[in-house]
Amino acid sequence: GHGLSSAPELVIYKNRSDGGSTGSTNGNWIVQSTAIGVDDYLELNDTAAEAVDSGYFRGTRPSSTLLTLGTYNSNNGSSDNLIAYCFHSVDGYSKVGSYNGNANADGAFIYTGFRPAFVIIKPSSRGGHWMMANNKSNPYNVVDKVILANTSEAEYTDPAADCKKDFLSNGFKIYTADDNTNDDETYIYIAFAEVPFKFANAR
Repeated sequence: GHGLSSAPELVIYKNRSDGGSTGSTNGNWIVQSTAIGVDDYLELNDTAAEAVDSGYFRGTRPSSTLLTLGTYNSNNGSSDNLIAYCFHSVDGYSKVGSYNGNANADGAFIYTGFRPAFVIIKPSSRGGHWMMANNKSNPYNVVDKVILANTSEAEYTDPAADCKKDFLSNGFKIYTADDNTNDDETYIYIAFAEVPFKFANAR
């Protein structure tokens, strides 16, 4: 049971006892998303594209009450201590989704219904970083500082501007053709609001 009011759209699993991807002990963070295939998964600690393996979710998406687990230690190790961070979209508060990049410096606009305070973006159809941006490091547009969830690197402003974007009153707009956020690929994201949309002002 996940305890949410509706089915999760994004779940992050971690085995706290022995880790383990497909029975090993490398401790991967397994990511399940409704934006990719039912048996596809990503790894939060890795740059790899989505891969298919029915051993994690048994061909079943989360329901309104339950997570369905497979046979691997990463998210269902016998007698292990595990955690699952579960998220679904909430109007004016959070948005879980996907978008298609356009490989253009005048990049994609992603509608969230609120001004974001925090966004994570990951290319799912190809390898690439988990790009995290927030409104505290960049109080004003352009939002060009990034933290990579899959590395231990400090926050930085990328000289290649691969994270360049604006946080708008109803979503975020990308201004780069970089493959980490706006190549001709599919990307998943999760965003959290600064304030509910009806109170948000343009920057």
